[in-house]
Amino acid sequence: MRILILGGSGILSTDFTRSVIKQGHDVTVVNRGKRKSNIEEQYRHLITDFKNNSIDELRRIIGISRYDVIIDFLSFNVDQINKTMCILKGLFNQYIFISSATVYKSVSESELINEKSEIGNELWSYAYDKYLCECYLVKYAQTENINYTIIRPYVTYGLTRIPFGLIPDENFTLINRMICGKPIVLWDGGRAISTLTNTKDFAAALTKILLNPRAYNESIHITSSEQLTWSSITEIIYSKLNLSKCIIAIPKEYIVEQMPEFKGILCGDKGRNMQFDNSKLLSIIPKFEFNIPFSNGIADTIDYYFDNPHKQIVNYKWDAKIDNMISKYLKQHPKIKIDKSTISIKAYKNKLGIKEKIIYTVYRNDVTLGIIRIIKKIIK
Repeated sequence: MRILILGGSGILSTDFTRSVIKQGHDVTVVNRGKRKSNIEEQYRHLITDFKNNSIDELRRIIGISRYDVIIDFLSFNVDQINKTMCILKGLFNQYIFISSATVYKSVSESELINEKSEIGNELWSYAYDKYLCECYLVKYAQTENINYTIIRPYVTYGLTRIPFGLIPDENFTLINRMICGKPIVLWDGGRAISTLTNTKDFAAALTKILLNPRAYNESIHITSSEQLTWSSITEIIYSKLNLSKCIIAIPKEYIVEQMPEFKGILCGDKGRNMQFDNSKLLSIIPKFEFNIPFSNGIADTIDYYFDNPHKQIVNYKWDAKIDNMISKYLKQHPKIKIDKSTISIKAYKNKLGIKEKIIYTVYRNDVTLGIIRIIKKIIK
């Protein structure tokens, strides 16, 4: 099978790319080449910037070769998916768009989401843009008579991704907070229910969608049946680290007020119960099983970080903002007892350099944070 993967080096797509290469397929990967690949097998790698390069330039680089399947991990808005269709029109038998299960609108506390549930989540721009991409693709397919499949993963995790709502891109920061005894913030006490899927399980399911006629012109979510509260998820991570938990419950409304960059994630995603009925997936790929429970998968993630010290990157800016928020919340709720030293620079077990000390100090201080916000507003 000839496969073209748009992306292929991200957290979600790496395991899929590795899987189809090991199965002996003829694989071409298109991305910017910015991430060092963890894939040792042979594949054709086309380096280009799909977002910023012109259509003519992208056509020149990709060529006119025909593929059995194209899997698009790169399109996040309508302009991008329209550009992709302009470049790849007529070059595939099946086009697979990686959307997101966050496209589903708010549901009742107990509802199991299926593919017929209403979509168009306006609470998070990321989710709504994916929804608009789906609408575009369905209309495009009707006009151009193509075979498409829309895939909706939910919360996925793997060797470098720790599933959590309040976490920076440098995921090890959360582990480092736990190691240092810093409080972990759980929005609304972590009572919302989530559904977790390991990237290896996601990859195994996705490979069975390739050229599968039952998946043509269908929307399918690939989500496991493992449903845990965010409180339970946090406790499992602590247990795998052999650490006593240190948790503070803060309402998501307060978090959003202090850290508005997390509004979409908390209000439009991880602050909601998200439980899925995956019977449609199992009807398309009968007897498929999700084999990696979270307790095992997150243990692999933790081991990976400890086996690869160069991946142990801490975002001190984010960490300081979390400590600052906790400090302000404690002042308003004096009955909550937390050792104040755990939300200071003194808590770190690793030695901070001058740069890290300055960054932490600046973003830990409410006055300097206020000045930074004012400057950002002026710039905008």
